[in-house]
Amino acid sequence: MSGAQPKACQLLGCIGVVAEVSEEAARKRYSQGWCQELIYDLNQLIDRIRDCREKKISISLGYVGNVVDVWFEEFFFYMDRELSFFFF
Repeated sequence: MSGAQPKACQLLGCIGVVAEVSEEAARKRYSQGWCQELIYDLNQLIDRIRDCREKKISISLGYVGNVVDVWFEEFFFYMDRELSFFFF
């Protein structure tokens, strides 16, 4: 995770999810203010995205984990629906 992607999401008014497998790197970006929240659980991440979409909240979320897990969850669960999340 670099700082530019999550900050861009905040500035553009969208929901951004940036995954990082290194907890140390994710915490550093969070402490520097590059992402607004850190989430460690995939189900909690999906719930938070849905909540922000419903409430039209612009936010940058740092997910401590593998982006493949996020894509797998969304792709296979919503395979027959329009893709509605953007991941940077």
